[in-house]
Amino acid sequence: MEPGGSTLMPDEGVARATPRVAVTEAPITEPHGRVTGRRRLSGPVSSRRRRLRALTSLRFVAALGVFVHHATPNGAHGSGLASILWEGTSGVTFFFLLSGFVLAYSYAGRLGGHAREGIRAFYVSRIARIYPLFLLTLLIAAAPTLLERIRLGPAGLAPLGLQLTLTQAFVPLSDPISHRVIALGFDAPAWSLWCEAFFYALFPVCLVALYRVRRPRLLIGLACVFSLWPMLLAASFHGAGATYWFLYLFPPARLADFLIGMCLGLVLLAIDGRALSRIRYWSMLEALTLVALAATVAMAGRVPTVYRFDVHYVPAMAAVIFVFALERGRLSRLLGHSTIMFFGEISFAFYMLHALVMRAAGYPPGGPGGLAHAGPLALILVGTLVLSAMVHLGYELPAQRRVKRWGEKRLP
Repeated sequence: MEPGGSTLMPDEGVARATPRVAVTEAPITEPHGRVTGRRRLSGPVSSRRRRLRALTSLRFVAALGVFVHHATPNGAHGSGLASILWEGTSGVTFFFLLSGFVLAYSYAGRLGGHAREGIRAFYVSRIARIYPLFLLTLLIAAAPTLLERIRLGPAGLAPLGLQLTLTQAFVPLSDPISHRVIALGFDAPAWSLWCEAFFYALFPVCLVALYRVRRPRLLIGLACVFSLWPMLLAASFHGAGATYWFLYLFPPARLADFLIGMCLGLVLLAIDGRALSRIRYWSMLEALTLVALAATVAMAGRVPTVYRFDVHYVPAMAAVIFVFALERGRLSRLLGHSTIMFFGEISFAFYMLHALVMRAAGYPPGGPGGLAHAGPLALILVGTLVLSAMVHLGYELPAQRRVKRWGEKRLP
């Protein structure tokens, strides 16, 4: 769920003369593919790749929603403004959709034909994106209790080991104690990286399969089919205490979001530019997708919780991602401004650090206080933004480059 940027190094295995793509999930050098008049994918398409600046900026909006959710007091989400702000947790669904969208858009044509070098380079790139910053925040979160965990032996170190390997999501969490200790016991927002790691593991296979579909209408149909998966799970699951773990945290249950994003990313590649030129009033269309998303959030209180974990937000968020990726309206052009994009570029650091800053300042995520103290909370927000910018520029980007260089030396 890491942000992108406009000036990152080209990925492994691609000529440096190839144009670069500034994207939200992973700034990737243009892959190969072609958009034809038949709206199918084949051959090189590098000259037609969009830079997706607006999506970079929207990523920060989603991360800010998660911040607001964690600042909302427990028990205050039953009605009124607090109930709307509580739905900021849905920003994670936006991340998963966007991750599939941008990766499919960036890598289509590069991982086909069982290209081992491209697949290995992809995995190195993904590790470089998420693990250095994840490791930093995990060490910060674990430091106060590390000696006590060592004293307890395996029982104390096991949750830390699960975190380090991003495998804790596969441990059923049926009670609040195990949920807090194993799943959210360190840096709570990091749980989404379990899902991202699972998605990355499956991505090459999924991309090769979906890339063969090629026709936009079939890809849209597949996206609709994938949306049935979380809907059916929500309608049929009766796991009582494990409902939250299974529907919200469990990676296979969230895979549909990633696949829907992949389908839409491939549609963006295949779509005919001449058909888009016939559509007018793009600014109005962008505004309508935002209104639809706002309405989806506002009516969430009337929707059963099992649907609000995920599927309730998918249609509106998917529409926002696709329309703003086209970058044809005034709103998307505004979001593409370099100053606004910088907030998107630091959004991964902001997402990973905000709960730690809240905790250090006496605002446990979702705990008491929150919106009742807007002044201190504003200071926490500003402080987190400043810290995120420092960590992004001083640690995250240099660490990514080092990991990529390490991977390049060891790729056969």
